[in-house]
Amino acid sequence: MHTLRNNFGGLRARQRQDGNTPAKLIRNEYGLSAGGPIFLPKIYDGRNKTFWFAAYEGMAQRQLIFVRDTVPAQAMWGGDFNDIVDVAGRRTNIFDPLTTAANGTRSPFAGNLIPRARLHPIFAPMEASIGARSKPRWIRSLPADLEHQL
Repeated sequence: MHTLRNNFGGLRARQRQDGNTPAKLIRNEYGLSAGGPIFLPKIYDGRNKTFWFAAYEGMAQRQLIFVRDTVPAQAMWGGDFNDIVDVAGRRTNIFDPLTTAANGTRSPFAGNLIPRARLHPIFAPMEASIGARSKPRWIRSLPADLEHQL
């Protein structure tokens, strides 16, 4: 058996903002099965009694996936979280985890600003490598390494 699925000709649903080029999808499913009676001359005659059956299925899939990232705003990299609001437009407070009391209450950071001394050093290389994205990117779906196209 063999089944082929692909999006040749752009026949794949996608969101309008994803652009006019559909993500690549090529999927091959294949298999084989066989069976029959067990018959070993002069040793065992299993016709109408004992049977064997074996099956194999495989799949090969090549695709690109459209990914949307949410990256921190420039102010957030520096610890300024004043622009964070919920869906109703209410300001969200950032609480200091080091001020947790016995009853579980915490004090918010003054002005929603995390002091620079409290920011982890990993943020600098993360900011340099992630930066601000202004356009979508494609990720090739390979388990070992992800190839990025900006």
